[in-house]
Amino acid sequence: MKDSKDLRYERGQLADEMKAILDTAETQGRDLNAAEQKQFDTLNAKQSALQKQIERIEISNGLQVEVNTPPDNTVRRTNPDPNPEALHNSGQAWIDTKTGEPIRVYGKGEKLPVTHSKGPGLGAMVRGMFLGPRGDLAVQNALSVGSNPAGGYTVPEHLVAGVIEAMRNKSRVMEAGARMVLLDAATVNVARVATEPTPSWRAEGAAVSESTPTFEQITFEAKSVDLLIKSTIELLEDSFNMNELILDLLGKAIALELDRAALFGTGASNQPTGLWNQANVLALNLGTNGDTLEQADLRSAMALLSANNAPPPTAAIMAPRTYYEIDGWTDTTDQPLQLSRALQAVPFLETNQVPINQSHGTATDASTILMGDYSHMLIGVRTSLDLQIAPELFRETGQVGFFARARYDVQLLQPKAFCKITGIIP
Repeated sequence: MKDSKDLRYERGQLADEMKAILDTAETQGRDLNAAEQKQFDTLNAKQSALQKQIERIEISNGLQVEVNTPPDNTVRRTNPDPNPEALHNSGQAWIDTKTGEPIRVYGKGEKLPVTHSKGPGLGAMVRGMFLGPRGDLAVQNALSVGSNPAGGYTVPEHLVAGVIEAMRNKSRVMEAGARMVLLDAATVNVARVATEPTPSWRAEGAAVSESTPTFEQITFEAKSVDLLIKSTIELLEDSFNMNELILDLLGKAIALELDRAALFGTGASNQPTGLWNQANVLALNLGTNGDTLEQADLRSAMALLSANNAPPPTAAIMAPRTYYEIDGWTDTTDQPLQLSRALQAVPFLETNQVPINQSHGTATDASTILMGDYSHMLIGVRTSLDLQIAPELFRETGQVGFFARARYDVQLLQPKAFCKITGIIP
C-alpha cells in the first residue's frame, strides 16, 4: 500500500501536467479549448481524490502512533495556513519536525476519541480499591494492570478520556475556545512567532528591505494537580451511580482549578503561569485607584486588540459581580442598555475563579476582565490519571479518602491576542 509520501509525489506530477496545460494556453494568448478543458478537469479530479486519500492516511497514522517527544524538539503544523482557526477546524495534528510524528491538538467542539470498554467504570474501580474486587474478575484485572510503583493505581486510558471530556465541558477557558494539547512527554517544546515580518514596497531593481520574523520557543512542562476525595464505606458499598458521581466530581473540580491556573496561575509552587501573569499581554487600566466599568471601556479593550493586529475576541471572562453589573446596565430611560454591535459579538462568560478582592491603588475590591481570542491559549494535558488510596486518613469518622493526581500546563501562542481590563471596582 502506498504511503502519503508516494501519493504526494503522484499529486505533484498531476499538478505539473495541469500547469503545463494552462501555460500553453497562456503563451498562445487564449482560453483552454474543449479538449484541454476536459483533460484539465480529469487531472484536477484525480489530484483532489489523491489529496483526500493523503488526509485519510495521515489522520489514521496520527491516531495509531504514540508520540514520544524529546524535550529539545520544536514542532510545525501539517496545515501551512498561519491562521490558528485553520488548525482548529481541521482536526489535524501538529508535527514534530525531528520525528515527523503528530502531537494531537483539540479545539473547541473537537472531542477526544473515547474507546468504549466493557470493563469496570471509574466508580467500580474506586470501590474495588477500598473493598477489593469481591469476585469481579474485570475489577480485579483493572486493579492488577493499573497498579503503579507508588502504591496507587493508574486509571485506564479509556476512563481518563472520560474525565478529560468532563473537565472540558465544565471549564470556562475551554468554553471560551482554549485548545487542548495532548502531552505525550513530561516536556514538550512548541514554536511561536515573537515578531512578525513587515512587507515593504520597492522600486524596480532596488534592494529588498530585510524584515525577518523572529521565532521563539515555549515549553510545556506537565505540572501535577492533586485532589482529595472522601466517602463513607456505606456509600461505596451501596451506591449504584458512583461512576457518574466520581466522573462529574473529578471533572468539575479539575475544571475549576484549571480555570484558576489558566487565568491567574502564578508560575510559582509548581503552578502554571496564567494569562494574568504572562508577559506581553495587553492591558487597559481603569485608573490609579480603579473605576466603575463602562461600555466605552469594553470597546477600548477591543480597539486595543485590533490596534495590535489581534484576531477578534472569542470571549471575555469575568467575575459574576462584573457579569451581572453589565447585565443590569440601563439607559437614560431606565431601559436595558443595548451593547454596541462589536460587543454583541463577544460572549461574556462568568466564573468565580476571577477574584473581586484585587489590590489596585487604594482599592482592595478590584476585579478584572480577560478578553481575547482564546484559541491562542493552549492547555497542555498529560493523558494520565493516578489514584492513591488513603484508608486510614478519616478512619475515626468511618470514611475513606483517595487522592487523584493529574498533570497540566498552560501556554499562550500569541500573548497580544489577549487584553486584561484592570481596576474594575463596584
